[in-house]
Amino acid sequence: MVLFERFFDIGFWQAFVLIADFALIAAVIYFILRFMRFTVGLPLLLSMSVLVLVYGVVSALGFKATQGIFESSTQWLAFTVVVLFQDDIRRLILKANPNDLLNRFFGASTDVKANELLIRVVVETSQALIAQQLGALIVIDRSNDLGDYTAGAVALDAVLSKELLYPIFIPTHENPLHDGAAVITHSRIVAAGCFLPLSTNSDIDLNLGTRHRAGIGLSEVSGALVVIVSEETGGVTICEEGRYLRYPKTQIDAFRGELQRRLSSKTRMFGRAPTKKAGA
Repeated sequence: MVLFERFFDIGFWQAFVLIADFALIAAVIYFILRFMRFTVGLPLLLSMSVLVLVYGVVSALGFKATQGIFESSTQWLAFTVVVLFQDDIRRLILKANPNDLLNRFFGASTDVKANELLIRVVVETSQALIAQQLGALIVIDRSNDLGDYTAGAVALDAVLSKELLYPIFIPTHENPLHDGAAVITHSRIVAAGCFLPLSTNSDIDLNLGTRHRAGIGLSEVSGALVVIVSEETGGVTICEEGRYLRYPKTQIDAFRGELQRRLSSKTRMFGRAPTKKAGA
């Protein structure tokens, strides 16, 4: 009760600042944990938390020698973190796209008809490719942050259709585009033959090849949704935020439903990340 009374005694503005301060700290901790769960950094973060707790205990108990060791070593901590996790820090910076963050927080509405067209074309193209035992790498750019990967590719800027998307992945000597990815933005195929960064995540299924690692790798460093069609198994994989869901060719309807769900801005921010296989 005393703490509650003091809270109102400090005044409205001070109370607002105090609440905002704690809310900001909670938000920072949440986003750090949310990012760290996709990297090897989570064990380090937990270890650092234990060290901070130990430091608080030895300070309270007055262990001067131990406290001195802790204080003298903190100057190397930041440098060590930057060196060990430079790739993860780079990935975090790349994913901090302002347009993507605005869409996530304010729930920017999507064009329903454009979404329906996108889903229909991607699913029908995937089915056609599976029937011919062909592979594909289709990137759905939701944040306009893939300029580095489309710059060196073949620019198309064409209206999205199955008739245009399907031939991109036909493997012939006259078609060098089939080895790369096709990038779709706002219901337009903006580029094809794009080469994507390979994921170095050691937890990825060893049976997955370069195409899958490229799709997963791009999803780790961008807000893109990636669809991968496997020429070996005839299955389809959806990648987002470094995670992936795999669907066998007998579960196209489930694949369509998940694609619909993943294209929702609210699902991207608050939904459960895909962490399991939907099929073989």
